[in-house]
Amino acid sequence: MAAEKNEYLVDVAGERHYQSQTRPYREAFTKWRNHDKNKYGYRFVHDSREHTYIDGEGFADKQCKTAETKALHSCLQFLGLIMLIFLVLEQLSSLILILMYDRGHITWNYFSQRAQDYMVPSEQVFLYCGLKLFSIATIITISDMVLKLPRQVVIPHERQKPAYLISGTSLILILTIILRIFDYGTSNLFAAVNIDSTYYSYISTDSTQSQILFFIFELILIPALTELFFRGMILQLFRQFGDNFAIIISSLAAACCYHEMSKIFFIFILSMALGVFTVKSGSVFPAIAAKVLSLNLTYLLNSFTLLKNRASVRMTGALLSIVLLALFTIILLMLHGKLIRPFKLEHDTTEMDMRQKSRQLLNSSWCVIWLTAALLTAIVSLRFI
Repeated sequence: MAAEKNEYLVDVAGERHYQSQTRPYREAFTKWRNHDKNKYGYRFVHDSREHTYIDGEGFADKQCKTAETKALHSCLQFLGLIMLIFLVLEQLSSLILILMYDRGHITWNYFSQRAQDYMVPSEQVFLYCGLKLFSIATIITISDMVLKLPRQVVIPHERQKPAYLISGTSLILILTIILRIFDYGTSNLFAAVNIDSTYYSYISTDSTQSQILFFIFELILIPALTELFFRGMILQLFRQFGDNFAIIISSLAAACCYHEMSKIFFIFILSMALGVFTVKSGSVFPAIAAKVLSLNLTYLLNSFTLLKNRASVRMTGALLSIVLLALFTIILLMLHGKLIRPFKLEHDTTEMDMRQKSRQLLNSSWCVIWLTAALLTAIVSLRFI
């Protein structure tokens, strides 16, 4: 490239440093970003001499910011469109379940009906799992075909010390317990103003096969694929614009898939932790494992709240939360030195600051349509007691 022949020319894509990633990741990402026909890659070879003027194009230092703005706009447009497709697929899945079984989601249990048990027919479990798998597989496939991100970028897999992985997972599980307590409190507040909240819970089916299928799909496969999409494709795509922005935008996308205010806050904070975990570990697999454990922990603790409306059962759930919270906290204290430094993100500014990037989000027509549709869905989904 020209950057190799002239000491004053700097390749923006090649100069980018990615935290915790080794040479294969950087080389694959740089090659993808610098591809001539790739409108999603922020690339620019610019003259490092200050205020170098290029005939008909303006100053080189301004061109670099323009190139980043253009690439960010394309990425945000894609994000808005793919998330809108995901929203439509989810709503169609719910509509199919409602038309066939008069229930749009088999794992939802309303706060006002938390003492009731439901038996889910096997055919409904099979249909529900199939529809969920189809939705997440569709957006992963479309994203792969459109973005053409290298496998080394989509599925980063750097090795980390076990102590770091254990401490990071413990922190995420502590967050899960705290956020669940917050969610329970929010549900009680909503109930005071006659707004019914939802809880995710285990189901009972009429066959062993459908019960096993539910556990495999709902508690392992689907959350793993979801993490692969949000912490693999989306977060990695936006890392070219800075890790902090990438974590925030991927967390926002994940949170807006949950159409209830308390769940949006819950998932956004949890996704932020998973995003930091992914960036600092240099691998998507620790986040996948932490998400699966977090979801299973949430279902387990919810089962004490929803199983029976008895004080003794709720007390058992509260005691279990306290014991687990103490256990994970002890693990963190034992690994204190190994946790604090790895969870501190490096400074990663680009040509645009966070305010300018946020403005680009609001200037993206597809993102505005998607966020508006997600908000309207949350409003329409409100159920009053």
